Amino acid sequence: MGKYFGTDGIRGIANIELDPDLAFRAGKALGAYLLNKYPKEIFVGIGKDTRLSGDMIESSITSGLLSSGISCKSFGIIPTPAVSKLIGLTDCVAGVVISASHNPVCDNGIKFFNRDGFKFDDANETIIEELIDSSASLPLAKSGEVGSAFIKTDAPQIYTEAILKEFKNLPIKGLKILVDCAFGSTYWTTPFT
Repeated sequence: MGKYFGTDGIRGIANIELDPDLAFRAGKALGAYLLNKYPKEIFVGIGKDTRLSGDMIESSITSGLLSSGISCKSFGIIPTPAVSKLIGLTDCVAGVVISASHNPVCDNGIKFFNRDGFKFDDANETIIEELIDSSASLPLAKSGEVGSAFIKTDAPQIYTEAILKEFKNLPIKGLKILVDCAFGSTYWTTPFT
């Protein structure tokens, strides 16, 4: 475990341990990391769960990315696996999930996913941590080169259509399937199926 990244991303009590400043620096660090790997005019997809603090953290991460020159596609409230899948389906080079999974509602978290839809490994998280700590010295994009933010209102539909296509030959006809959406983000994708 690193300074910011634990076993599953950056986690903490929202607006205390995981505050807008840390989220902004994490977004700016991710932007610097990606610009080192990919040409300009790249996109990062961002999804979140239903926690109240999700909007605050998403805004801060988005600001950090935009200030670096990276554009963002907001997938809205959507399950973690959907962000992983949507990266490739929406021409993104990375993804961000804002969620603390099963942890208390006062917590939240940030997870980074690579172009292939897998969570960043320890080595890349270490690079991001170093960039977070040096974020004050990271360059900002010139005013005409900042990123743009887009809302992908069709993200749930793109995701569910892709999943249904993958499982179209599965012999489940006639089965009754119960989905417990509780307070989770699957409440938004399940109705499309």
